[in-house]
Amino acid sequence: MSAKIESVGTELPGGAPLAKRSAIALSVRAARKSLKQARLEPSSLGVLINSSVYKDENIGEPAVAAFIQRDLGANPIPKGDAATTFSFDIIDGGCGLITGMEIIDGLISCGEIEHGIVVTSDVNPSSRYTVGFKFRNSAAAVVLGRSDVGSGFTKFRQYEYLEHHQDLRSNVTFRKDPRKNFMGVRRMRNILTIEESKEFRPSAIDRTIESIDLFLEEAGIGISDIDLVIPSQYPVGLPQEVEKRTGIGHGKVVALPADNGILYSSGPGFALRRAMKEGLWARSENVLFLGVSPGLKVSIGLYRNTP
Repeated sequence: MSAKIESVGTELPGGAPLAKRSAIALSVRAARKSLKQARLEPSSLGVLINSSVYKDENIGEPAVAAFIQRDLGANPIPKGDAATTFSFDIIDGGCGLITGMEIIDGLISCGEIEHGIVVTSDVNPSSRYTVGFKFRNSAAAVVLGRSDVGSGFTKFRQYEYLEHHQDLRSNVTFRKDPRKNFMGVRRMRNILTIEESKEFRPSAIDRTIESIDLFLEEAGIGISDIDLVIPSQYPVGLPQEVEKRTGIGHGKVVALPADNGILYSSGPGFALRRAMKEGLWARSENVLFLGVSPGLKVSIGLYRNTP
């Protein structure tokens, strides 16, 4: 028994003004899309995991997952012996969506839940109080359910390369606002600063290729056995480099058009959605999910897709 992907929902800013810069609002809308596609009610979710990195006003506590659960209506208040939904946050950079799916796979495999959802979003916490933020506001949500017929995840693995832990850093510090207010005073504010060294992109790509080789060796399969790769879309150019350097073959690594902007934690979700819309998912048996995050960390999941 394992977890199979039942649907994926994605969301970009638009519609209600709040959704233009609210990670919570975008996550809820993506989750609703995913649940509708899976023909499930929010109350059927046994767990809701939020893996957002950049959140509304740099919120740290309480868990953003609790707000998403409330707005989604997924058993927000326990009532006696009625069904409940356990919700919590994880922070794992560009690997968050895959890590969330791994956790849900474990809960489903041991019989604790029937369905779970992992949501992720990134928004600029404040146009005034951020430095170095270049990602597009976006959200993705993936619903997973129990599989007893062969489809589903078969293996997960994480690879860490701590020698690169300073290459991409995000910090929220309490310091003077770089801008003056209407009274000409620079007040103390929580300022988000993102610093990326010139070594991050080449290091991330090199370690990703290295991790893929290690994973395939451990799994006892070759790159020719992989039909599709659903990768992180950051750093920019990662999907193209994976296709070129692994020799997997043209069109097997999902890369999003440049007009999507730079997607961070939601990147694999958008890639999965594109693969489903274009029919690539349905035609692929062995699928590799690939996440990259600062640290440096590479997360890989192997998914078997059968009719």
